[in-house]
Amino acid sequence: MFVVKRKLPGKDRWCVLLCYSEREGAKVHQRTVKYFGIAHGEDELKILLQKAKLELKAQLQPSTTSAKALPTTNSCQETLLGEVTEVARITEGFHDVMGPCFDKLKLASLLTSTRYQQLKDVVLARIAQPTSKLHTSRLLHSVFQKELSADQIYRLMDTLVDLEDAIKLKVFKTTRQRLKDAPVDLLLFDVTTLYFESQKNDELRENGYSKDHKIGEVQVVLALATSSDGSPVGYHLFPGNTAEVKTLLECIKKWREEFQIENTIVVADRAMLSETNLSLMESEKLTYIVAAKLRSIPNKLRETILAKNEASNNEETDQEYVRTQEHEHRSRRLVVSYSYSRASKDRSDREKLIRRLRNKLNTSDDPQSLISNRGYLKYVDEAAKGKVVLNEDKINEDAKWDGLHGVITNDKTSKAVDLLDRYRRLWIIEESFRINKHTLAMRPIYHFSPKRVRAHILICYLAFAVTRYVHQDVNIFDKSISIEMLREALAGVEVSVLKDEARGQLFTLPAPLSKEASLIYRAAGLTRSAAPRPRSLVAGV
Repeated sequence: MFVVKRKLPGKDRWCVLLCYSEREGAKVHQRTVKYFGIAHGEDELKILLQKAKLELKAQLQPSTTSAKALPTTNSCQETLLGEVTEVARITEGFHDVMGPCFDKLKLASLLTSTRYQQLKDVVLARIAQPTSKLHTSRLLHSVFQKELSADQIYRLMDTLVDLEDAIKLKVFKTTRQRLKDAPVDLLLFDVTTLYFESQKNDELRENGYSKDHKIGEVQVVLALATSSDGSPVGYHLFPGNTAEVKTLLECIKKWREEFQIENTIVVADRAMLSETNLSLMESEKLTYIVAAKLRSIPNKLRETILAKNEASNNEETDQEYVRTQEHEHRSRRLVVSYSYSRASKDRSDREKLIRRLRNKLNTSDDPQSLISNRGYLKYVDEAAKGKVVLNEDKINEDAKWDGLHGVITNDKTSKAVDLLDRYRRLWIIEESFRINKHTLAMRPIYHFSPKRVRAHILICYLAFAVTRYVHQDVNIFDKSISIEMLREALAGVEVSVLKDEARGQLFTLPAPLSKEASLIYRAAGLTRSAAPRPRSLVAGV
């Protein structure tokens, strides 16, 4: 085993490797045991060479010999169990299952082989255990036996920003291919905010209305779109003080230019319901389905909706039977539905709120104590100065709207139930935000420069894309496996590197697959022994 210093193209660039030689017939091949990175200049080269020499010394010592990247053989000498110790444990599930899915994004053409492998390792580590870049470096070493320093991760991030648009296009093309090259006919759109553990403003980080209810913290606005099955279509990052209603048209224009998205129905929540947005979408010949604010429409139309509700006919959607009615509102189609399950939830939520309100009024009728909850204020009146009481008329009026929901659309031909079914798929984009914000810990963001912020979001987006694709494939086999169960099962796919202290012999012992992991491997078209046996490692030194 020996240290290799290999000159790379360009000025003062070397890569440092730990290798061994293996003879195959008359030829001798050089195999890599460990990659230490690329040195930019003499000083970095000295540091990497020092690390490599220390690793070589450790490899040659029987008590600390590392097994990673060494070839295996099926033969295994007799070994006494009492003389065996575990020298390493490697998690293989994420690279086995999600690695090939990452490769299908075809990002290799955009990056050097080294940068590509680094990006792949960072993205898979993000899926496995989202954490800081420093801890990601430690995680890659301890859990995956991948050597990647925090500085290397930061240098990788700095190279990604110039490739942001090209990488997002690759992801979109992958989604198209998975949809069998069918056009993206339904675009689910929503916006969220991502906050920072910082108070400093810049060109990207700004104070604004926070959906995370963070007061006084700077943020960015993230607009995300998926297809009807939740596959990623694209995202766009805005300064933190950007209003939601201004994001939709800018995103649509950009995606139409880059992805050639045509004849697509845009589905969005009522935050996008502004006359400007609707008019601009119509001028761009876009079809839209947007939630309507029923209680904000003219009084006469509201009265008509409430009067007509009981007389409406039942129709079946993909979820349940609903009552529907239609009206014309500002030359657009207003479809109103009454859902029995929604009515039950609305009634239950109001009753809980009123019980809390009664308890609060029994202890204090000071209006100041109610300000913290705007939901309280719509049910009370000020009986005298500084005194409030429940208003039963307001409660009864609110109950009339239980179960009612409306959508505004410029689609003049689709059936009402089809429009409602398309709108109800917005839960998919909401789930996508939960995956990004919670499962993949996209926020809070600890980076400071706009370049690093954008790179962080891009890495999380790639992690989301790979996670979504793999989960969809697994769901074909078993819909009961959630994304959390998927990650937990893959985290349990490990291999132990064992050492016979008496002979200095190393061998690996894969952990048995769980039921969920076995199903995931089958869904990915992979095989792994359900009853694994130890395999010898040939050191070749």
